[in-house]
Amino acid sequence: MEGSSLGLSVRDPSDAHVETTTLPPAKAKGKKRNLELNQDITKLDDEHLKNYVANMSKEHYEEAPKKLQIDTVCNLARGYHSFVLAGTGYGKSRIGELYFHMYAPQRKPVVLVLNPLDSLGEDQVREKTKANIKAISLGKMVLTEELAEEIKRGDYAFVYLVHSFFAS
Repeated sequence: MEGSSLGLSVRDPSDAHVETTTLPPAKAKGKKRNLELNQDITKLDDEHLKNYVANMSKEHYEEAPKKLQIDTVCNLARGYHSFVLAGTGYGKSRIGELYFHMYAPQRKPVVLVLNPLDSLGEDQVREKTKANIKAISLGKMVLTEELAEEIKRGDYAFVYLVHSFFAS
């Protein structure tokens, strides 16, 4: 479980897997520190971390997590950038949610999610709002200095971005 990860799902769910590179985890630059998970979590070996994620998933969801979801959340917990390519309805949103739930609420983690469609981001914001999680979709919005400060401050737990946002 070392390196950045690329999660792949294919037509046969049993073939879903995570490929990793040997790149080191991302580090904060300058005076900023990375947001870190509780040491009780970070000190877990890979197998215990996978069990922790699976058990945490049971607390929040009725459906058992898929192996790809668990492996990707574990890579995120280890500090690796992760990219998951899977079809509609696979459960990609749950990966970010599980990672978010690993942090104590007072830590104010911010999860950035890239979406292909603005409407998908808006749908996910509605889902998060129902779950009492503050989220924002930056598809059609203008990023003001005030909004940027709110995001940096951790006022939004999930920030949804679409490709058109990067083009502007």
